[in-house]
Amino acid sequence: MDKYRETVATFDKMALPYRDKFAGNDCYDSAHNRFASLLKQYQACAGRRLRLLDIGCGPGHVSAMLAKRVPELEIVGIDAAPAMVALASELLPEGRFYRLDSRELGRLSSLLEADAVQAIATLDVPESAATPLSLGAFDGSNTLDGSNTLDDFNALDELDTPEGFDAILLLFITPYLERQDVIALLQDCRALLNDGGLLYLASMEDDYQESGYQSSSAGDRVFIHYYPEVFFVSELAAAGFELIDSLRKPYLEQGEVKATDLFLYAKAV
Repeated sequence: MDKYRETVATFDKMALPYRDKFAGNDCYDSAHNRFASLLKQYQACAGRRLRLLDIGCGPGHVSAMLAKRVPELEIVGIDAAPAMVALASELLPEGRFYRLDSRELGRLSSLLEADAVQAIATLDVPESAATPLSLGAFDGSNTLDGSNTLDDFNALDELDTPEGFDAILLLFITPYLERQDVIALLQDCRALLNDGGLLYLASMEDDYQESGYQSSSAGDRVFIHYYPEVFFVSELAAAGFELIDSLRKPYLEQGEVKATDLFLYAKAV
């Protein structure tokens, strides 16, 4: 088993303990609050609901926190571990969560399109009207028997593939990716973000040479890649981002500093 698949398998196995450890943990509140503030400012300028993509969503606790603080936030999340996807879907049933490798973001549009098609299929459209009717041609002048109304079709706008996202979360996913995969991921994120959209990235900071396996007491392993801030600043700029702010926080376990967590806030330019 390669190190990435082993890492995903470990997170899948440890999904519940991970949720219990971090979902109610306020150690990152100041960092999350900073992003929530930026998101609210963005929404005030946009004057509409926002679309957020949570890459490596885990149990969904950060997206859930943002949904409470930022009104009308449409959330899409992906994670490679199916147990994490299940937990996120349970926590945020109004969101859409998919099992998807962050290295395969090109598949996201097809997943969203499939959701839209499925939603259309569940509408109770009379057989006589089903063939000629298309969502794009429906302008409210058609009269449909049964339970469908113009509002039913307008509601499908929420399930259509987005033109783009307004915000993307990359929270502690880069430590599990090789350098070239991180670079590609940042480029993919820029392609998915609307101009001016926000990126919130969290990683574990250290020299790349310090990367390696870490094991739990039960012997389950993950491979951690460390990156310095200068790497992210350079690659964010190359991908089309402008850094807004950064902060560092020591990660403590039983009072001992285990790592330095780096939080970066950027916008698509």
